[in-house]
Order: sequence, then structure tokens, then C-alpha cells
Amino acid sequence: MSERVSVKISDTYDLGRNATNHMHLQIDEIINELDCIGKSKYDDVKTLKASFEAKGQRLTTHDKAQNTGIYSYDTRDKVREKGYIFADYCRANFHGSAKDVGKFTGDMVTSFLGDLAKLNYATNTFDSYVTAIEKIGSRLEVGDQWHKAITEFKASPACQGIVKKDIDHRAYDGQAGKIIDAITNEKAKLAAIVIQETGIRRNEACHFSLEGNTLLANGKTGKDVIKTISDELKQKIESHPAFINGRFDMSKNTLSHCWTRACKSIGVESHGVHGMRHDKAQTTMKDMLANGASVNQSLKAASQELNHERMSITWTYQR
Repeated sequence: MSERVSVKISDTYDLGRNATNHMHLQIDEIINELDCIGKSKYDDVKTLKASFEAKGQRLTTHDKAQNTGIYSYDTRDKVREKGYIFADYCRANFHGSAKDVGKFTGDMVTSFLGDLAKLNYATNTFDSYVTAIEKIGSRLEVGDQWHKAITEFKASPACQGIVKKDIDHRAYDGQAGKIIDAITNEKAKLAAIVIQETGIRRNEACHFSLEGNTLLANGKTGKDVIKTISDELKQKIESHPAFINGRFDMSKNTLSHCWTRACKSIGVESHGVHGMRHDKAQTTMKDMLANGASVNQSLKAASQELNHERMSITWTYQR
């Protein structure tokens, strides 16, 4: 994964398309090279760390980003979306000098991040763009220029306009039901109900099939998510107009938008639909502890419920 390449468009592509589509296709090819969906990121990082230690070197966050791929459908979609926006920005603002992603300069990265900072995005939103640029740059000769530009920008006064969002506590503490009731889009309401009962991720709740009381979806790392659901939820899903030929599908962005709007309508701070996974982790642990299970047993059960690869991740959900 560490080898860098000069991106070239496949001969099968229509090179008569405009420069914007050309750059989007370049990004698509990079993402295809980075695709590790179905593999374990934890195992790959563990192997990478061992190789660095064998050489007497410390594995940094940047090293990790440079030498690993993309392990989930959600991350793949986010990197592609943010990469397109970055390419479109460079095309619009640098015109003739921005026709090839592999020739984007550090100055273009700095300009893009500067304009993002002026929009007062929350830290996690800003960081999602940085992550996408770093990941795409990991496959390009100009990647080091991009990384240097990012590092210098983060240390500059221009970065101070980014809003630091408090994410220490993301659970809804019993208010999720009220938020769901306030959702006016029926497809979004159903997806939210599915997350509330099962604790699955947003993308999984937006694309799943049903076999009896078994809900099936593609998980974050390409692994199948299999959940047994209640008869009540099964009936709600099967009777919903959007449940067609055994499947339910909707836009995850629509779900997020509807959730945020519902939170605003009842005066509750939105932590995203992901906050319901924090609720699930906490209630699972509390129920297990109340029934005499140890902390470790309870944490393990919550981790399995959320399909986490490591219990340490689940532990952070207990805030």
C-alpha cells in the first residue's frame, strides 16, 4: 500500500469528457486501489506496526494513513465525496493549472483548507476533508506536498476559526424516542427505529434486507451484519411502502438531515443518528451489570451488539 503512483486514466474511459469528470475518474481509480473492504484494519495496522518496530521506528498517524487502505463502505463514500469537492474547488479556482489531480500543489490544498475554515465547520467535519485529502494523496507523488501543507495550515492562526465540537457525550439519554416521533419523513423514521432497536450503523439501516425476523446488511468493514429483530419491528418494516422485494433502501444523507431537523424542532442538541449507538452500548452494559455480569462480560456483550472489532472502542461509548 505504500507504493505511490502517478494516476492515469484507464483506456476504457471516455477521455473526451470534460476536465472535471476526468479528475473524478482519477479519484475513483485511487479509491479502487485503496479498497480493503472485507479486510481487518486492526490486523493490517498491527502488522504495519510490527514492521516499523523491527526497523527501530515508531509508527505515526501519518505513516498509518500512508500505508493502509479504506476498510468500510462509509469511509469509501466519504473519501470519494470529499475528494470530488476538493477537485471541483481546485478546478474552479485554479482553472488551467488544475486538470490533473496528480499535479495539485500544496498551495491548492492550503487555499482549500483556508476557505473551509472560513465556513466555521465543526472540527470533525473539517477533519473529514483532511482525512480524504491525505488518503488520496497517499497514492500520489504530490502526497508529501499535500501533507506538508496540511500540517502547516493546522498550526497556523487561520485554523483557529474551526469550531471545536464537544463529542465527549453523544448518547441521547432517553430522548431518542421523542426525536424519532418528530421525524416527518416516514422512510427516515423507519431507519431511525431500526437503529434504535438494533444499534446498527447509519449506512446499514439505510440498506438492508429481511428474512423472517433476521435483518441482513453489509457492515462497515465489508462483513455481514445479522440481527434478530422483534415481531413488532418486523411488522413495521414489512408494512412500509419503501420495503420492496424484501429490501429497504434510502439515502443516508436524507436520514441525517431529517434527524437533525427533528432534533431542532424539539430543542434537543443533535449528535447525529450515531448517538443512538452510544445509547445502545450504555443500555446493554447497564442491563448486563444489573443481571450480575462482570464489567468485562458486559463490555464484551455491548461490543458484540455494536459489531465493534475491539472492546476499547465500545468503552469510549460509555461516556
